[in-house]
Amino acid sequence: MVVGPDSAVREEVLRLAAAAGVPAGACEAGDLSGSVWAGPDLVVIDSDCAAQVCAAQLARRPGVLLVTTGRAGTELWSAAVGMGAEQVLELPAGQAWLGERLSDVATGSGQLGTLIAVIGGCGGVGATTLATALALTAAGSGQEPVLIGADPWDGGIDLALGAEDVPGPRWPDLATVSGRLSSAAILDGLPQAHGVRFLSAARSHPSLVPLPALSAVVTAALRTGGPVVVDLPRGSPDSARWVGGVADLGLLVCSATVPGALAARALVAELDWTPAN
Repeated sequence: MVVGPDSAVREEVLRLAAAAGVPAGACEAGDLSGSVWAGPDLVVIDSDCAAQVCAAQLARRPGVLLVTTGRAGTELWSAAVGMGAEQVLELPAGQAWLGERLSDVATGSGQLGTLIAVIGGCGGVGATTLATALALTAAGSGQEPVLIGADPWDGGIDLALGAEDVPGPRWPDLATVSGRLSSAAILDGLPQAHGVRFLSAARSHPSLVPLPALSAVVTAALRTGGPVVVDLPRGSPDSARWVGGVADLGLLVCSATVPGALAARALVAELDWTPAN
């Protein structure tokens, strides 16, 4: 379903859907309802009505894309976070990406894995340990998990795996990616330890992970079909809001103290974090 006015964006999305053999319809943002919103496998939203869709406060759902013909700036990414969009796409550069995503819908091959977001209410409470344990447990049960450490100041999640000497890319190598990454780029490109593929910060070059890069990597990891565990930083609210908005399960780790509980409550208020669970 395409949401937006009768425009060049809508016509292009409908054309790509027809080329992919996907039945598609269109509606104005003002006509959205809970049942209309929940029905389609994929919802593509014209950026011109992004604010209106956000204001409707519809239930979070997977398979939401935000499309623009201009440059995706901070305001548009903020809208994407608000509606839980899995990706922000710039046309015409993103035509191939969108065509492939529509083909996934047509063939039924776009089934996503489970996304688990973990964040600490304050420092030192064990969020990284929990995220690592979840990934190792999944690997031990025969699944193919991906563990993503999105906190540039956590010393590197590869340390928690005992894999700091395992060669392979770290976040500085992928900080400039955006758009669509293939699942093979995750399955074949990331380092692996104890059955867990992982992407860690680099201790020599700590820096915030850009949200376009994080969304590209997380979405590609989900397309592998295995569980994806993201250890989130407290110092990057846009990233934490976005991951929390699209996560299947959100875990906030809190120390068993009054200051720890108050810090965790303040963090949730700051992030406006509303995972499905």
